[in-house]
Amino acid sequence: MSFEKRYWHSPEHATSESGRKRSRENDGAGREQAVLEVRSTLMRAIGEYIDRQGLTQKEAAELLGVSQPRVSEIVQGKVKLFAVDRLISMLDRIGMRLDVRLVENALAESRDGKKRQVDRGVLK
Repeated sequence: MSFEKRYWHSPEHATSESGRKRSRENDGAGREQAVLEVRSTLMRAIGEYIDRQGLTQKEAAELLGVSQPRVSEIVQGKVKLFAVDRLISMLDRIGMRLDVRLVENALAESRDGKKRQVDRGVLK
Protein backbone atom coordinates (compact mmCIF):
# COMPACT_ATOMS: atom_id res chain seq x y z
CA MET A 1 0.00 0.00 0.00
CA SER A 2 1.38 3.43 -0.92
CA PHE A 3 2.31 6.12 1.57
CA GLU A 4 -0.50 8.38 0.38
CA LYS A 5 -3.20 5.72 0.79
CA ARG A 6 -2.01 4.80 4.26
CA TYR A 7 -1.43 8.20 5.80
CA TRP A 8 -2.12 11.26 3.76
CA HIS A 9 -4.74 13.84 4.62
CA SER A 10 -5.48 16.19 1.76
CA PRO A 11 -5.14 19.93 2.44
CA GLU A 12 -8.72 20.35 1.19
CA HIS A 13 -9.79 18.75 4.46
CA ALA A 14 -7.64 20.94 6.69
CA THR A 15 -9.51 23.18 9.06
CA SER A 16 -8.90 26.83 9.65
CA GLU A 17 -7.79 28.32 12.96
CA SER A 18 -11.44 28.74 13.93
CA GLY A 19 -12.19 25.08 13.18
CA ARG A 20 -14.28 25.85 10.07
CA LYS A 21 -13.61 23.62 7.08
CA ARG A 22 -12.07 25.43 4.15
CA SER A 23 -12.54 24.60 0.48
CA ARG A 24 -11.05 25.83 -2.76
CA GLU A 25 -14.28 27.68 -3.53
CA ASN A 26 -14.18 29.71 -0.32
CA ASP A 27 -13.14 33.19 -1.51
CA GLY A 28 -11.29 34.17 1.67
CA ALA A 29 -9.25 30.98 1.87
CA GLY A 30 -7.27 31.35 -1.36
CA ARG A 31 -3.97 32.36 0.18
CA GLU A 32 -4.29 30.01 3.13
CA GLN A 33 -5.21 27.17 0.77
CA ALA A 34 -2.16 27.88 -1.40
CA VAL A 35 0.16 27.67 1.62
CA LEU A 36 -1.51 24.45 2.75
CA GLU A 37 -1.04 22.98 -0.72
CA VAL A 38 2.66 23.87 -0.74
CA ARG A 39 3.16 22.36 2.71
CA SER A 40 1.14 19.31 1.69
CA THR A 41 3.23 18.74 -1.43
CA LEU A 42 6.52 19.08 0.46
CA MET A 43 5.37 16.81 3.28
CA ARG A 44 4.10 14.22 0.82
CA ALA A 45 7.52 14.18 -0.89
CA ILE A 46 9.24 13.59 2.45
CA GLY A 47 6.76 10.86 3.41
CA GLU A 48 7.13 9.11 0.07
CA TYR A 49 10.91 9.21 0.42
CA ILE A 50 10.69 7.63 3.88
CA ASP A 51 8.40 4.95 2.46
CA ARG A 52 10.59 4.22 -0.61
CA GLN A 53 13.70 3.93 1.53
CA GLY A 54 11.96 1.70 4.05
CA LEU A 55 13.08 3.92 6.91
CA THR A 56 11.70 3.72 10.41
CA GLN A 57 10.49 7.01 11.86
CA LYS A 58 13.53 7.04 14.14
CA GLU A 59 15.91 6.57 11.18
CA ALA A 60 14.06 9.24 9.20
CA ALA A 61 14.24 11.63 12.15
CA GLU A 62 18.02 11.28 12.34
CA LEU A 63 18.36 11.80 8.60
CA LEU A 64 16.02 14.83 8.57
CA GLY A 65 17.47 16.40 11.71
CA VAL A 66 14.19 16.35 13.63
CA SER A 67 12.64 14.30 16.43
CA GLN A 68 10.70 11.09 15.82
CA PRO A 69 7.41 12.75 16.86
CA ARG A 70 7.97 15.38 14.15
CA VAL A 71 8.39 12.62 11.56
CA SER A 72 5.14 11.10 12.84
CA GLU A 73 3.41 14.45 12.26
CA ILE A 74 4.75 14.55 8.71
CA VAL A 75 3.56 11.01 8.04
CA GLN A 76 0.12 11.88 9.44
CA GLY A 77 -0.09 14.93 7.17
CA LYS A 78 -0.42 17.55 9.89
CA VAL A 79 0.21 20.42 7.48
CA LYS A 80 -0.54 23.24 9.93
CA LEU A 81 2.41 22.25 12.15
CA PHE A 82 5.23 22.91 9.66
CA ALA A 83 6.74 26.00 8.09
CA VAL A 84 7.58 25.82 4.40
CA ASP A 85 11.23 26.80 4.97
CA ARG A 86 11.70 24.00 7.50
CA LEU A 87 10.23 21.45 5.09
CA ILE A 88 12.56 22.69 2.35
CA SER A 89 15.51 22.21 4.73
CA MET A 90 14.40 18.62 5.40
CA LEU A 91 14.12 17.96 1.67
CA ASP A 92 17.63 19.32 1.19
CA ARG A 93 18.93 16.85 3.80
CA ILE A 94 17.59 13.94 1.73
CA GLY A 95 19.01 15.28 -1.52
CA MET A 96 15.86 16.80 -3.00
CA ARG A 97 15.45 20.33 -4.28
CA LEU A 98 12.39 22.44 -4.88
CA ASP A 99 11.32 23.42 -8.41
CA VAL A 100 8.70 26.19 -8.31
CA ARG A 101 6.11 26.85 -11.02
CA LEU A 102 3.65 29.72 -10.70
CA VAL A 103 0.31 29.82 -12.52
CA GLU A 104 -2.07 32.79 -12.62
CA ASN A 105 -5.64 32.28 -11.45
CA ALA A 106 -8.37 32.50 -14.08
CA LEU A 107 -10.11 35.13 -11.98
CA ALA A 108 -8.11 37.51 -9.84
CA GLU A 109 -9.22 40.23 -7.47
CA SER A 110 -7.90 43.69 -8.14
CA ARG A 111 -6.84 46.06 -5.37
CA ASP A 112 -10.28 47.69 -5.37
CA GLY A 113 -11.92 44.33 -4.64
CA LYS A 114 -13.43 43.86 -8.10
CA LYS A 115 -13.00 40.57 -9.91
CA ARG A 116 -11.15 40.71 -13.21
CA GLN A 117 -10.35 38.13 -15.86
CA VAL A 118 -6.66 37.32 -16.35
CA ASP A 119 -4.85 35.17 -18.84
CA ARG A 120 -4.07 31.71 -17.58
CA GLY A 121 -0.50 30.68 -17.95
CA VAL A 122 2.77 29.88 -16.33
CA LEU A 123 4.82 32.75 -14.94
CA LYS A 124 8.48 32.42 -15.76
